[in-house]
Amino acid sequence: MLTELVFSLLSTALRPLFDRIYRLFQSYAPSNVIIRRARTRAAITRGPLIGLAGAAVCAGITVVSVILLDHDAPEWIFIITVIAFWDTLKFLLLILTATVRLLRARHHERVIERDRMKAARVTAPNA
Repeated sequence: MLTELVFSLLSTALRPLFDRIYRLFQSYAPSNVIIRRARTRAAITRGPLIGLAGAAVCAGITVVSVILLDHDAPEWIFIITVIAFWDTLKFLLLILTATVRLLRARHHERVIERDRMKAARVTAPNA
């Protein structure tokens, strides 16, 4: 009971700090900015390509940092490895979601065009 109370008080006290850190990363982390822009309607056709390029770059950074760690680099490089690996996963997920969104948008456009063509045939006078 006491541990629950302490945890509740700590989480309530630290929540504003965590919210501020989260907003900071969402606003300024390069991968988050790129992914947020790739999810817009204007960039729907480029989303999978952006995800592929981002995943390739982040995977390359991950590989290079692992090689550096293997050759006795400072241990703080491990943080870069973890962040780059996480960003690689985010970009791979972007490829999947952007492809699904693109396919859904194309299907929706085809349905609208088909309905428009049907309406044009119905309203056309018989010859």
